[in-house]
Amino acid sequence: MTNNQDINLTDILINLSPFDIVNDAFKFRNNQEEEISLKNVAILREKYINDDIELINGVIIYLAIIKKGTMPGLSYLIKTYKDFKKKNITNTNKIVNHIKNRILFEKERLAEKKHNKELFMKK
Repeated sequence: MTNNQDINLTDILINLSPFDIVNDAFKFRNNQEEEISLKNVAILREKYINDDIELINGVIIYLAIIKKGTMPGLSYLIKTYKDFKKKNITNTNKIVNHIKNRILFEKERLAEKKHNKELFMKK
């Protein structure tokens, strides 16, 4: 990510609602799946109403990356939220860095998978 992308991610974390992020970051097979996901985010938001919105938004973005656009259930959402808190990933800079590191990890994993496939095909 470039500095410009960092700024955009920071803006997203601070300025968007979690519901907008869910609608943009996840793929839903039907309206019911979308409603359940939005309801789960509302439950998370109500449960941790005193925390900054960027933490909840960061968890949602992080999950969109690791789950490849499929929204996990409420228990996984809460577990990931608690993991962020436990690891003290609670301010905007730490959240941005954590997300960037995950994106880098996913890119490296994909490149390794592609490389291994190419090696296999050569045999």
